[in-house]
Amino acid sequence: MIDESDFLKTPQSALDPDPRTKYLVLQDNLSRHIRQVTLVDQHELISTFTLNPNVPEEVSIHFETAKNLYLYSWFVFRFYPVAEQQALTTLEYALRLGCPEFVKEQSDNNRFKNEPGLKKLIKHAGKTGKIKNELFPSRFEWASQRAKARFRYLKFNEMIDSELIEMELDDSDVEPSDDDLNHDWIKDFIDQMPGLRNDLAHGSPALHHTVIHTFDVVRSMINMLFPEAKEK
Repeated sequence: MIDESDFLKTPQSALDPDPRTKYLVLQDNLSRHIRQVTLVDQHELISTFTLNPNVPEEVSIHFETAKNLYLYSWFVFRFYPVAEQQALTTLEYALRLGCPEFVKEQSDNNRFKNEPGLKKLIKHAGKTGKIKNELFPSRFEWASQRAKARFRYLKFNEMIDSELIEMELDDSDVEPSDDDLNHDWIKDFIDQMPGLRNDLAHGSPALHHTVIHTFDVVRSMINMLFPEAKEK
């Protein structure tokens, strides 16, 4: 039985929040106060992902469409994976425009004249230095998240070994290691993003709202492909 929230909305309910949005909350880092997420929060978050002025107009339009889909997920929860798919499509579009010689070479050498897919494009952009691990603005945050995830995993195993039923965790002092800071994020994206894009493009039952990381990665890669002109 399809849930009522997944049916076409009526004109009267079109601007009502999706019932599932009421379960989204935010926690203030200082006060630890938890409150419900609002549409203003949704807009403020997605509006921070901007592209450089010299990114091709058609790529920027693609990305703005993805951002609008994310914003309107407030009203239709199943727009979240659609927004993620649009963001990944925008990345592939940008990579094709940013690596025209590679695209032509791959197409000319293919009997069916097919252009390279997302995996080959990301790999080429990384190999030629068009995208670099050290240029991702969020890499320190990702390294910190990686370190904290490892800390929680070790503590979980410690609970099992000690046969404890509860344990208080404080990861506020956990610092990323050199391995965390020097992690090859591009390799991760080569391994994961094409499969994710294909799943979304070919139909998937997956439903999650945590797609902001994808927007972060896509925005960063596109800006590396089309960097702001340096002042003379």
